Amino acid sequence: MSFILKKIGFFRLSIQRQIFLALVWLSLLTALILGIVVYSVSKRTIEDQYYKAYENSLGVASEVIKLSLRSDIEQARSLLTENAFIVSLKEGNEEARTFSASRNKIIQEFLQDIISSNNEIRDILVVNAYGNISFVSQNDDNLRKVQKYYYEEEILSESFIEDASEAKGKEVFYPGNVIFDDENETFSLVKEIIDPVNYKHIGFLIMNIRKENALSGAFGRMDEAYGTDYEMIVAKDRQNENSYELVYATADISKEQFMEVTAAYYSEAENPDYLFEGRHNNLSDWDIINVISKAELGNHSKYIAMVDIVIGAILIAIALPISYMISGYITRPLYLLEENIQSLGEGNYHVDTEFDDSEPGRIGQKFKDVVNNNLELEKKLIQTELKEREAELLLMQTQINPHYLYNTLDTLYMMAIIKNEDEIAEFVQALSENFRLTLNKGNKLIMVEDEVRRIQAYMKIQSYRFRGKYSLEINMGADILRERILTFILQPLVENAVFHGLETQADKGTVTVSGELGSDDMTFIVEDDGVGIKDMTVLESGYGVRNIRERIKLFYGEEYMPVFENTGHGTRVTITVPRITTAKMMEENFGK
Repeated sequence: MSFILKKIGFFRLSIQRQIFLALVWLSLLTALILGIVVYSVSKRTIEDQYYKAYENSLGVASEVIKLSLRSDIEQARSLLTENAFIVSLKEGNEEARTFSASRNKIIQEFLQDIISSNNEIRDILVVNAYGNISFVSQNDDNLRKVQKYYYEEEILSESFIEDASEAKGKEVFYPGNVIFDDENETFSLVKEIIDPVNYKHIGFLIMNIRKENALSGAFGRMDEAYGTDYEMIVAKDRQNENSYELVYATADISKEQFMEVTAAYYSEAENPDYLFEGRHNNLSDWDIINVISKAELGNHSKYIAMVDIVIGAILIAIALPISYMISGYITRPLYLLEENIQSLGEGNYHVDTEFDDSEPGRIGQKFKDVVNNNLELEKKLIQTELKEREAELLLMQTQINPHYLYNTLDTLYMMAIIKNEDEIAEFVQALSENFRLTLNKGNKLIMVEDEVRRIQAYMKIQSYRFRGKYSLEINMGADILRERILTFILQPLVENAVFHGLETQADKGTVTVSGELGSDDMTFIVEDDGVGIKDMTVLESGYGVRNIRERIKLFYGEEYMPVFENTGHGTRVTITVPRITTAKMMEENFGK
């Protein structure tokens, strides 16, 4: 080939003319072979596009379902923190089917609160270790359907109770309603209830969750591209691993069609009629499957083949002027690369230029990637250092044995009570409360109300130490007390105010903590009437303030740094942070 090109004088032409002729020949060659290969290539391409499109879509659907189910799980687990509910559930009578009227009223109030706040949950049934049952529902007719468990059957002998027992407190999901037949309207969540104090079994909880409310929103409008595709959520039969049950489908499908599709999907063999894409949802142990007819994809590929042939003919007609224009642009990336190298030498370390896919363009793109990746690695290194500091703080928290500490403080408290040392008892009680809220079970987030209690406990300790020299004022509304903030950002500021502002003055002093709730953020002010701090760099060099700054920067962002100012009669610190959303709180509680 090279010999022929030399003979015809191709290499004696300019680079632009060589590129121009090469593009013309390539266009002609492409037009000649386009009609032969376009059908098979387009068919395979469409299938690949289908897999790529639905792989991401089903991944998103799986995550949406997880969010919905985690919300239901969280509400089920919230009952474990309600002492009145736990006490009522543990008391029962083996000879009766129901709880006593007073206990049943307490239990149903908790269950009704959950149903009222979550339109996905339709029914909730709890049964304790004695077989006593309490049931609430948004539909009064369902109460009659549950009567069989009162008079005809022993609910504790049901297979789903056995499954929940084996799960040891973990939530188990079923494709349908395990209590009664409701025409596939709901699916059930079954959970063993374990006493959070002594970890003993005390009963079971069954939630019936509306499929349409909990699952349909996960798929959105995924079926716009095709007319024959639909999504299914499939669960394996717990009694027979080779049998499958339909949880939910975006289209009406018959039992025979469902059996045919699941048999083809789980056989992992190529099917002549359907294409499949699936994703396993670990939280529910269900499979999310998309199904589409190969015939429809074949029609698309035929249409694409015809369009490509027509376009090929048009390209031949316009190949000459376009090829000449393209040849002029091919060398442009070389000039762009030169400009970016010069800009880098002048101190601009971020490259924004877009390069094409030509060989010079690819070289420019690699240069861009190297420069930008180095910049990104530098940012990640800074983030890693911040996370290491956060990990050190969490490690210090986890090294404290809370049970040993609480038991010791409780012993000191009781000894003080016995000896009528009321001040010592209150001091120990404040210290215990401060430690409990400080540890916060290892969580990053804490309710504002608990942070205020920790501040009050700390100031009570300081008041005992210094004989009432310090006082505390809290100015916060009930609405902001229910919000959540990052732990360890207010109490250390109060401690800083006592140490730097009040401790060095002879007179009594007051620390005022205020909070105001906005639509999207919260503002907190910690102010003292002490001696003030003339040199603010003293605060900046302290470990406590540095720690607060780093943790706020890591969690909220650099724009939410605390502001310190000398008021002339003390020091004021202002912190404005965004309100914690439900998604952010779940991320911190369950992990990323």
